Amino acid sequence: MAVRPVFIPTREGEALVDIVNVDFSWSPGLAVSQKQKSIAALHDGYAQMSPGAKILEVSSKSPDALGVQLSAFNMGVGSLGGQFISVESLFQSSKVFTDSGTLRGPFRELMRKAPKEARRAELLKTSGRLAHFSFQPTEAREPVIWPLEPKTAFYDWLYLNALYHSPCKEQVLNYSAFTDIEFNPMKSSTARPTPWHCGVRYASGNC
Repeated sequence: MAVRPVFIPTREGEALVDIVNVDFSWSPGLAVSQKQKSIAALHDGYAQMSPGAKILEVSSKSPDALGVQLSAFNMGVGSLGGQFISVESLFQSSKVFTDSGTLRGPFRELMRKAPKEARRAELLKTSGRLAHFSFQPTEAREPVIWPLEPKTAFYDWLYLNALYHSPCKEQVLNYSAFTDIEFNPMKSSTARPTPWHCGVRYASGNC
């Protein structure tokens, strides 16, 4: 058995989301087929609690093409040169570290890397302690500094901006609940997963 959260966007409260933890039968294994069995069990468990709910798994393992497209690795923006830049690569390229009083970064070259390659870049492992984020998608713009707190605020902002410009954004409104099978709150250092519950169902204003 396993437990995963189901996220239900709401207009009530500051969090803009309700969280329901669901017990379900976990299918072990790294294969996509095993992940999708676990997703189906999770969704079935929530459907028993909330009949009629429309649930979307948002991850690269989603059985729904929309859920795959909305995963953070597949969401992004187009550069002036026409290249697609993922949310993940933008995030990693904006990191600034401090090492013995010296600032290192940001590493803009990571912006052009594939998401997994950017996340695993050796520069990010050997540059010291994370100090803040410096967002500058083009040289024509002044860098914007983002602090580390609130946690995930910068990543959430990147994702919401990408979602706003995505042709998929209106389809999000067809769903009332979201899951991310890869997100285990017992093992994560952040309070919530990305994407941020599909932009809190398209920035909550459309709930």
